[in-house]
Amino acid sequence: MISERRGHLRGKHPKNAWLRALLFVGVAFFVALLHIMKYKLNGNAANNRMTPSYSSTSIKHVFGSNSRSSKGIAHSRRSYGYHSPRPPYAPLVHVSHNCTISDEEVHIPVALPHLILIGAQKAGTGTIKTMMKQRPEVVCTKIPNELRFLDEEVVMKALPDGWLNETDEERLCVLRKRYAEKFLWKTDGEEQKMRIAFEKTPSYMMRPTIPHALDALCPWKPRILVTLRNPAERAFSQFSMNVKQELLPQNTTFEQIVEAEIDQLIQRGFLKEGTLSLSEYEKRRDEFDSNNVSDKNLSPFALHDVTLEEYAEIASKVLKLTEGIRGANFMLFRGFYALQLLPWVETFGPDEQMMILRFEDLTDNQTDVEERILSFAGLDNPPIADRKRDIKRNGFRGDAEISPITKEYLKWLYQPFNDLLPTLIGDEWRGVWDEW
Repeated sequence: MISERRGHLRGKHPKNAWLRALLFVGVAFFVALLHIMKYKLNGNAANNRMTPSYSSTSIKHVFGSNSRSSKGIAHSRRSYGYHSPRPPYAPLVHVSHNCTISDEEVHIPVALPHLILIGAQKAGTGTIKTMMKQRPEVVCTKIPNELRFLDEEVVMKALPDGWLNETDEERLCVLRKRYAEKFLWKTDGEEQKMRIAFEKTPSYMMRPTIPHALDALCPWKPRILVTLRNPAERAFSQFSMNVKQELLPQNTTFEQIVEAEIDQLIQRGFLKEGTLSLSEYEKRRDEFDSNNVSDKNLSPFALHDVTLEEYAEIASKVLKLTEGIRGANFMLFRGFYALQLLPWVETFGPDEQMMILRFEDLTDNQTDVEERILSFAGLDNPPIADRKRDIKRNGFRGDAEISPITKEYLKWLYQPFNDLLPTLIGDEWRGVWDEW
């Protein structure tokens, strides 16, 4: 009975089955279309996350991509406030300083130092120190070479967190007294009024916490001196010095050091995966236009596409990972000048307290550079003998030079960071080592 009725119904309405089938197919197609649209929308959103839009003042990418195609590191602002000192320079003013330690007043007759050479290492700092020691107006430290007070005794020991502020007045007083005691300064005599206290420690430039600590430690505003050198030549000079001083085996090659440090910089997150080693670059050299290194569309190095400030923060973290390790680990790392100078420029640059010189100018005209340094320090018309000294290109072994391939490779590495210098410290640094 039931089967007959069902048959009767199917016979009575033969089009119903077709309608139901068409409806089912239509619904299935619509659902599938929705899934496809959802997938495409999600894909577009993911793509947008991987390739964010650019603004005129900041080109900022995420860290995730391993592509070596890069638009370069960006500035987050048009100016960083640095004003290169120009004559006439502010005159030298000696000030005393009083502070308190455990309710006992401490009197510092002359607040020291007046001039600090912070780096870069192997960029003529030793020559400048020799110059200064020969000047009767200059008082140096009791320690003959590098004082290292601000990094080893202030940041690393007295201040584990690396920061000082005005509320740490007693701790500041202790450190000020100890700092002044490091200099060969005599408190009596009329000639002391025309003298400056000078110290040289090239490692200061690398530590991002020192500028703020120094600003709090020395409210009398010492002047900051910097000398920069082609970063690849600087690295090679440090390598040669380390071999000469037997800090490295005599059979070590510069190429081995470059390979090892690039690998370390990848492991520590300064460079991204996808960076080519020196040996890989040599094999694939034809893929890159070595005559147009400034074209960053393709590079052997995978950099983080971030702002200068963010790359400086990455560098700071790398420095913490290598705390206590010196020598080969910092040969290439020391050449990323813009990242190291950023906190110094922000702290001392706007008030014309910081002079930045080129090593190449020092080798070309020592007398002029010496006069500029002494005048910047605040000495009134210092007499300068017209003489020529041999600038020691410290560490170079005979006629040793960087191989052409290694030179190309390092130019690719440093160019994006060198390109940051004009906005940070002045347009005269534009293309400064492009023709190397």
